[in-house]
Amino acid sequence: MQQRFRECGMWIVVSCLVACGGSGTTPLPEEDAVTPDVPLTDTAVPDVGTPDVADPDAAGDGFQVPGEKVACGVNTSFDDLKPILSGGKTHPTGRGEQSAAYDPCNNRIVLFGGNDFQPEQCASFGPKRFQGDTWIYSVEYKNWARLELPVAPSARGRHELVFDSSRKRMLLFGGRYRADQATGNYTMYNDLWSFDVNTDTWTKLSPTGDIPSPRANLAMLYDEATDKVLLYGGSTSPSGLSFAPLSDTYIYDPETQHWTRLTLDISPPKRLFHRLVMETASNRAILYGGGDENAFFGPFYNDVWAFSMTSQSWQQLWEWSGPGSGPDARIYPAMAADPVRGRIVMFAGHDDTQVGNRNDVWSFDPSNGTWTSLRPGDTGAGLGCTSFCECPPDFVNVDMESPERRGYHTFLTIPGEERAVLFGGKSDCGYLDDTWSFSFEDASWTEIEPAGQGEACKRSGQEGCTDLCY
Repeated sequence: MQQRFRECGMWIVVSCLVACGGSGTTPLPEEDAVTPDVPLTDTAVPDVGTPDVADPDAAGDGFQVPGEKVACGVNTSFDDLKPILSGGKTHPTGRGEQSAAYDPCNNRIVLFGGNDFQPEQCASFGPKRFQGDTWIYSVEYKNWARLELPVAPSARGRHELVFDSSRKRMLLFGGRYRADQATGNYTMYNDLWSFDVNTDTWTKLSPTGDIPSPRANLAMLYDEATDKVLLYGGSTSPSGLSFAPLSDTYIYDPETQHWTRLTLDISPPKRLFHRLVMETASNRAILYGGGDENAFFGPFYNDVWAFSMTSQSWQQLWEWSGPGSGPDARIYPAMAADPVRGRIVMFAGHDDTQVGNRNDVWSFDPSNGTWTSLRPGDTGAGLGCTSFCECPPDFVNVDMESPERRGYHTFLTIPGEERAVLFGGKSDCGYLDDTWSFSFEDASWTEIEPAGQGEACKRSGQEGCTDLCY
């Protein structure tokens, strides 16, 4: 007989030698099964950054919100980095499981943490190497810089970072950690940290109320209109062998530093690996995707829900009705708001078809509950894999105008520029360290900095590819 299991971003069919007295092949657990290669280190490409030309009122010192508690100030720490940003290109190590948010005061992205232990070939399993570093990406200089900070949250992955626009700070919650190359349970977090974008300093907060349980793979956002933070779901399991998904909804009040767990009659099914993004036109948070206890294998969720920040209630907006009605169900995609067109743009993630990791782009219109395909990305289910995680180089038809297929990535709207910036994530062939820009206007990709690792063989330009990654 045959048995299928998921790894390397696709389904693999293997023969089970039961009739011959052998044992069937079973799925490897999420962690601890493959010894990884030596992790790759930061790279620096000698290139000179050129500032983008952007609307000076779109971001920066002119950014204000009604009733703000703190105004944008002069950030001397960030100013000191500008000679570095205008020099040779650099970037964070290739990684996934990080979290990031856009800072409109300084027109930059702030990124924290993640896992950068480069896995062997395309295996997801094996040891982790969690980081506790803080990076910024300057939109003006199209370059990254690492902040050397005396105080910061502990290293972790699968946490959330959002921007509190009224107080000009990032808020970080949750995540998990395990020491380098260790096995066993993870340490789960429910601490709350603040990053002041005017001074580039981290501060641990002491919230009160119904503090959410320690968890990872949650979804969180800040709503400017109500000045509240929304948190939904995640997993409380410290094990790398199982998930314990949640369906709880919390509101955090940044002014009082108080958490409140909501008692609701209707809510989405419990899940992890989902995403939330704010639809400002109707003051609703849009939730998409994720998985439950079966998130190792699927099927995954393919529903869209909206949470009203004013009435504090959930409503289902869309459910998959067959091929062509919307994207395939998936875990850890990324979503960015396109306020000019009143839509949500979703990129990539890991679906539950034979393709696995994706690089397609879709838009969702919350006003009428419809999806539109913007870019199909790589297509086809491939020729199949001969053995565990060994697949032909033409496993998919590669769209060379799109980034590598991935999940666990950063994809953030740059206000006033009708585009989103992509960084990193986990591909079939490892952790990526590339940076791209996606145009909301014409659905095109522009490579800002190429990947130095993690790309499939055909995409990376290697010759003589014998399998998917090499």
